[in-house]
Amino acid sequence: MNSFLKKITFNFTSLIIIISVCQAQNTNILWVLEELKVNAPIEYSVISEYGNLPQSFSVKLADGEMSSYKTFQVNKFLNSTDKTGLLSDINTAVHEVNHGLTNAKAYTECNRRGLNGKKYIYYYFTPSGNEFLIRSDLNFFPLRKISPKISTELKTFRFDTYVEGNSSTQNDGLLGLLDEFNAYSHSMATSYYLKKSYMSLSSSELRNYIDWRSAMSSYVQSYYEFKYFLLQYLLFAKENEFILYDDIKNDMELSKAISVINNDFLKLIDLFNLEDLKIGPAYWKSKGYTFEKNTSEGFDYYKIGGSRIGYGNAMVDIKKLLPEINSSQFNEVKKDFLIN
Repeated sequence: MNSFLKKITFNFTSLIIIISVCQAQNTNILWVLEELKVNAPIEYSVISEYGNLPQSFSVKLADGEMSSYKTFQVNKFLNSTDKTGLLSDINTAVHEVNHGLTNAKAYTECNRRGLNGKKYIYYYFTPSGNEFLIRSDLNFFPLRKISPKISTELKTFRFDTYVEGNSSTQNDGLLGLLDEFNAYSHSMATSYYLKKSYMSLSSSELRNYIDWRSAMSSYVQSYYEFKYFLLQYLLFAKENEFILYDDIKNDMELSKAISVINNDFLKLIDLFNLEDLKIGPAYWKSKGYTFEKNTSEGFDYYKIGGSRIGYGNAMVDIKKLLPEINSSQFNEVKKDFLIN
């Protein structure tokens, strides 16, 4: 276990200070944080480590100094008063806090290791516990440059925000894209590992299960979206910015981060597929339900006695993107960066 994970602590007193909300909500917030700590300890460590960092930080540069500061506290994202709502909120909290950690730990890690900053400094911590400190002076191009390569029918839910929108994917290019890719993988990991927490709620067990599956569905599709954006970015660099492409490939830490961020997310997708195809149907069959999957409608049906409950699970974006992702145009890029 790396030193990062060894820092995980759970101090109710400090959390009450950090989370300044009413007492009734505090009880449920402490509950959801405890559930996160027990069932998804790596995701809890994202929040815990961010809370342990100083309010402001700086790093030396070759010709000066660069500084930054925390822009939010964890309680900003924990707004629901009931447990079901907080289980949804915690996905957003881990996602956004991970962004904060990516920024803040880049500074503090440079200082801890006695390294100067560069034009870009990013720290990535993945759902499998891998850590990468990226310091780079490369001239990454904005993600909007790949927009003409993506046809209208392949412009999925997150296209406007991350390919054409004004975010770190424009200002920091590839590094901003990896930050978003990694943050969404943390959201999915949070959802996946909180299954027990959903199922422990007092409402209908099947309804709890459907709520849990619903929480994961969007994050599952995000994997394919960001993988496609990443492959298009690298292919554009290979064909149009070949010096940059070689520099990215020869930066061993960055090259490894690209591979690991993708592959750690893919491990979660494999777990979801196992649940979707085997574990879930087998469990509900053991409870007396008949399970049917209607792929044309995009619904899963759970039937018992004379009643039937349908759960919408149409993965439209996956169906559009998967043939593109698996096409031969990306074979060399996948090989160069060990992208499964």
